[in-house]
Amino acid sequence: MRLRLLTVSFALVATAATAAFAASGLKTTMKSWKLDGTAAADMVAGRAAFNEAELRRILQTFVKDSQGFEARIKPSNAEATDLKTRFAKFEADSTAALAVAGQASQAKGRIATVLNNCKSCHDVHAN
Repeated sequence: MRLRLLTVSFALVATAATAAFAASGLKTTMKSWKLDGTAAADMVAGRAAFNEAELRRILQTFVKDSQGFEARIKPSNAEATDLKTRFAKFEADSTAALAVAGQASQAKGRIATVLNNCKSCHDVHAN
């Protein structure tokens, strides 16, 4: 009985920690990422003027922010481990896109990969 109570208590603490993490800036950052992602997609698709400096700023922000989230996530359960892995992939793909940011034709595919990370994470975590 004691072990069961301890297990339930641990699960509640882990859930509370995940909720606190989500409330501590993740939603604000995601809103900013959505705006920046749309701007980047528009640039490489030709719907907006291509601006290498702005594309680099966007991608550098994605890298920096995802590194911060990765550092704050403690893989204490499957959901946290998955989120940490997804932020690491987002960071790596954003870094790869940054390497070709000066070439709109090459950046187009990399930006699509970066934004697919967003969709796949939101599909799984429904937020």
